Parts: sequence; structure tokens; C-alpha cells
Amino acid sequence: MKYEDYSLRGLTYEVATGNFVKLDDNGYILRACHGMTEMSDKEIELCYGKERQWGYFDELKKCVHHGVHFKCFENFFDMPIGVLCARLVDLIDETQGRQKEYKFWADVVEASANSFGPKCFSEHRGYFFSSIKSNPEKYVKKCPRDVTNWLKNLKHAGKIVFMITQSHVDYTKFLMQYALSDDWLDLFNLTITNAKKPDFFSATPNERPFLYTDKELEDTVCTNLEMHKCYSKGNAIYLEEAIRKHLGKDNVKIVYFGDSPKSDVFPPSRYRGWDTVAILEEMEAEEIHFQKHSVCSQNGTNSKRPRLTHLLKEEKIIVASKQWGSFFRHDRDDTLNCDNKSINTFWGSIIREHSRIAIPLLDYLTDLPICHKFKSFTETQLGFYPNPPSTVALQQ
Repeated sequence: MKYEDYSLRGLTYEVATGNFVKLDDNGYILRACHGMTEMSDKEIELCYGKERQWGYFDELKKCVHHGVHFKCFENFFDMPIGVLCARLVDLIDETQGRQKEYKFWADVVEASANSFGPKCFSEHRGYFFSSIKSNPEKYVKKCPRDVTNWLKNLKHAGKIVFMITQSHVDYTKFLMQYALSDDWLDLFNLTITNAKKPDFFSATPNERPFLYTDKELEDTVCTNLEMHKCYSKGNAIYLEEAIRKHLGKDNVKIVYFGDSPKSDVFPPSRYRGWDTVAILEEMEAEEIHFQKHSVCSQNGTNSKRPRLTHLLKEEKIIVASKQWGSFFRHDRDDTLNCDNKSINTFWGSIIREHSRIAIPLLDYLTDLPICHKFKSFTETQLGFYPNPPSTVALQQ
């Protein structure tokens, strides 16, 4: 099986069994693979019972994150690791026979740390960072001008715009300088690196204080966040305090944009009550159409029609899986065209319950006035954001 056929966001890997499962919003196993080999309905029932209920679902639903017995591959950075695990299962089965328990996960974690750890970028370790540094035009897209103008307009309108990223400071600076410009820091009031989401949203100030990233103060605890500066680690509680202090307001409303359900959608909504906007390229890759609910139909203008032309054909192949079907839904007649169909996968339910808007890319908002108000998107139970926030956050 080819990588592009197998790959899908939202697969959950059982460490001991070597199985991958796609779940609905009640823990029912919609589809499953052992390694990269698809399991039949009979095989699924033999392994999980006729009810096909996944045993760790209550734990997953509560934490919406990795567990001891399972790992979630629901973002584009982690997806290749899932494919690696699937191929390792196949290799072990071919050479040693099917195992009662697969024990290579600790080796995968160690290998990942050796390739993606904090010092890998500066030390030119591994192929990932080295390839991006030597050939950024192949891997990094330039940010569209309308997106940078949108960020500037938000700031001019008095919004606090901040970026929170998992990446460490050196890699963040490299990406932002290439994708935006040398003065990229001016686009944001605050930039937070090495955030370790979702811990950033649930940790207390004592557990994860902010640290300086300046060379002369590197790794020193910061107790006063200054605007247009870059920091590392930190926590949402202290960030909210800094924003209130800067705006001179007791109450602020924050909307947070991100593409990872477990890191960017669920935790800010669950732990801090922030409104979230899910950025889901699958909406284009799976050719999900929203003409009935477009901005045009809501306000009678032609200011912003949903455009299904942002992703290249090669990108759509990677994002949408023929093997697993839709990221959002599943039924017996499952196809990649999910027009007017209900959302019933587990990760789709997280998006439905914890995001106020779902968009394929930021480009879908940039032509709209900042004060634009959206109507409810009831058919898929995804709500549009009704009022402009005091602060706007972006994840990278």
C-alpha cells in the first residue's frame, strides 16, 4: 500500500497490538488496519467483539491526547510517524511472525527525539531540519500577502495578535523569516515558542513559567511579558493576565486558530474557555462544499466565495486517504465527497463541539471586514464566530 493511500489524520495506534483504528464519536471502530493491512469486519469483531467498541475510548475522550496504551496521529507533523509504525509492524510480522505484543514504540520515541529534539536544528542533526534549511523553497510556502495584511489590520484595529508554536525558537525564526519577512515579529504582539501544547493551556504559572529567548537571558524566567518579543514555554493563565494588563481591561475574549484538534482546538476550549477556529485542509482535499452557507449567501455580497483551489493535486492526495475515507464522517457508502453529510468520526466530533468556525485556510477570512458577523452553520453543527474578539492567536 502506498503512503498516500494509507495516510490520514485522526488514526489511533494501539501500541501493544500494532493495530490502527478509526473511531466514531461513540468509540465504535469504523475501520481498522493491522500495520498497513486492512482488517476485515470479521477480523475486527474477533479482536474487539461484535460491538466493535474500542477499549480505551473513555480515556481518549477524557484527555483527547496520547495514553499509555495508544498514540494519536492527528496532525500533519506526526502522521509520517504513524506510517513508520505501520511499516515496522509489517516488517516484524514478515520476519518474526505476528506478535502478541509489539515493543518497538520506545525506540520510535528515541529516534524521534534524535531527529526532532531541541538542538537538532542548530546542530544540523538528522535529515528533516537539514533538508529544510538547505532547500526551504521546496518545503515552505510563502505566506500570502492578504494574510499578512489581515494580521496588520487586526493589530491596527486594536486587537492583540499572538502566535503560539510547538517549535523551538531557532526553527521558528527560520520559518517565519522565510515565509513572512525579516520583520515578522512586528506582525505579532507576542510570539511564544516551545509551548508544548496542550500543557500550555492546562499548566499553572509555577509549572510552566515563561522563559526569555534572548541570548543574554536565555532560559531565564520572565515575569513581565513585553510586546513584540519572543518567549518560550509559558502558560495560558499568565498570558491572559498580560493581555488584560496591556489592554487595561478586566475581561477579554480570545479566539485561537490552529490545525491540531488535540493541541489547538480541544485544550484552549476545554481548559481556558477560549473560542477556537479549526483550520482543516481536509475541507478542500475531500472537496467539502459550503456554497449554501458561504459568506455570499449570508450577506448577499460576492466578497468571499469558498475557493477549492488552494491545495495542489499532490497535496490533496496526501491529506485525503482512499484507504480510510473521510476525516469527518463514515458510513457504508463512504466516499471522499462529504457534501451535506453529518460529522460522525471522533475527531470530527471534537471539531464540532470545541470550535466555533472550521475553515480550510486563513485565506477564507482575509477578505472579510474584521467586524463581520457569521450566522450559525447548523447542518454540520459547526458554529461560526459571532463577534470580533479582543485578541487573536495563531498557532504554527
